[in-house]
Amino acid sequence: MTSEEGILKVATYCRVSTSKDDQINSFERQMQMYEEEILCHDNWQLFKSYYDKGISGTDVLNRAGFLEMKEAGLKHEYDILITREVSRLSRNIQQFYEFVRSLVKKGVRIYFIDDEIDTAMPDFEIRAAGIISHAQDESRKTSQRVRRGQKIAMKNGVVHGTSLLGYDLINGRLSVNRRGAEIVKSIFDMYVNKEIGIRQIKRHLEGEGIKTFKGKSIWNTKTILSILKNEKYCGDLIQGKTYTPDYLTHEKKKNPGEKTEIKNHHEPIVSRDMWNKAQAILAKKSPSKKSGGSSKYVFSGKIQCGECKKSFVSGSRKNRDGSITKIWRCSRASIQGTKSSDDHGCNNSKQLRNDAAMNMLLNAVETLVLDSDYIKQNLTAVIKKTLRPSVDRNTANLEFYYSELEKAKTRQKKILENELSGSYLPEIINDKLNETNCDIKIIENNIKVLEKNAEASMCYTEFERQITEYIDSILLLKTLPDSYLRALLNKITIFYDRRAVLELKHIDRKWFFKLQ
Repeated sequence: MTSEEGILKVATYCRVSTSKDDQINSFERQMQMYEEEILCHDNWQLFKSYYDKGISGTDVLNRAGFLEMKEAGLKHEYDILITREVSRLSRNIQQFYEFVRSLVKKGVRIYFIDDEIDTAMPDFEIRAAGIISHAQDESRKTSQRVRRGQKIAMKNGVVHGTSLLGYDLINGRLSVNRRGAEIVKSIFDMYVNKEIGIRQIKRHLEGEGIKTFKGKSIWNTKTILSILKNEKYCGDLIQGKTYTPDYLTHEKKKNPGEKTEIKNHHEPIVSRDMWNKAQAILAKKSPSKKSGGSSKYVFSGKIQCGECKKSFVSGSRKNRDGSITKIWRCSRASIQGTKSSDDHGCNNSKQLRNDAAMNMLLNAVETLVLDSDYIKQNLTAVIKKTLRPSVDRNTANLEFYYSELEKAKTRQKKILENELSGSYLPEIINDKLNETNCDIKIIENNIKVLEKNAEASMCYTEFERQITEYIDSILLLKTLPDSYLRALLNKITIFYDRRAVLELKHIDRKWFFKLQ
């Protein structure tokens, strides 16, 4: 889409990091500032205003307004993008440059009003790098302060999180919600005292019309399991189960380190004895985990009933020797029983052991004839094509900034020589020296960032070698990760007469097995 002759279409972007009143007022002021800026240019015409409210600036992936604006820019639906400052777009250096360069490549100019810089300037990237490096460091410091504050609050017993079934979280304190507490008590009573399994508990709750915490009529077995495992119900509090390793992405991970634990922190809903019995039953019923991940993941949603076409669900079966075996069975038969006159249930009661399913899959994979050299050559080429440009680009940028640093230091030296000779007024010398020192600091900051990337790039050759070895191990069937097996498997269909049919993706062939 092109603009009318002489008229430039202008997009504006505004982001405020919280939904508080002062930030909303700031949002209104920013929008007014953009309108005034457009009015100052006779050939500027507002195309569209994009905005995000209450969202962090360190990650752009969860900003709907930003993503919409980027998509329109890549289509060159507007000519100019104006925003208040560099940090409004992103405090993440990598994401900032990825966005800016992609739009500039499409002919879109970006203007930052408060920072007084735009992408048309020859030294734009140098100026922007200094600004965004400072903004990113401020985000890091803020993240550290928040974490320290939360840790102190946790040690003092302040609860972080949200309300849950049986408890209302009010001002950092858990208060028993009597109605929800009765549901929690009944779940523990059914599981411990009446020895009712989780799937049967699910059916009972749904049959009685009991709603979940979120008001849903259908219960998830994982929800019931999480209730039985939650230490809060016996009055204890464990916080810090997850942590955020990267303040830029905000991605949460399980915390393998120290957690904040407080015994008898709040009013319990079930007795400690009841909770301990529930944990013992859960531990007894859970199959022991082997190193290398759970193969259950490989078959989730991949095993189908040949009679009713419903998916098989996982479960466990206790053997005579006390050991536990993972099994799969028809979800309809498991929940509704055998087929009835009203067409409920399923007669396929056949169970498939998890290890038997894995043997089927491995047998099928082993019969494939693979052109190992061809596959290895092509996979390696794809990896190199993906990684090499970023390594080369990083090296080129480093060389550019080394050159710019040398030029800046030469200017600094000449200014100092002029100061000694007395050729210029002291005020002019000071201004030029301050400006040059500022440039040097910005360039050095850029070099530090790029040198860190260069350290990673030095391992590139070794990384290539490891990738090649890993591909070899997969092709020789020595290493078969769960994700690889899951990607190969299309489905396994289990029939009432014990037939099993296995299909792989993109292969016009079926493998037939007979269950024991």
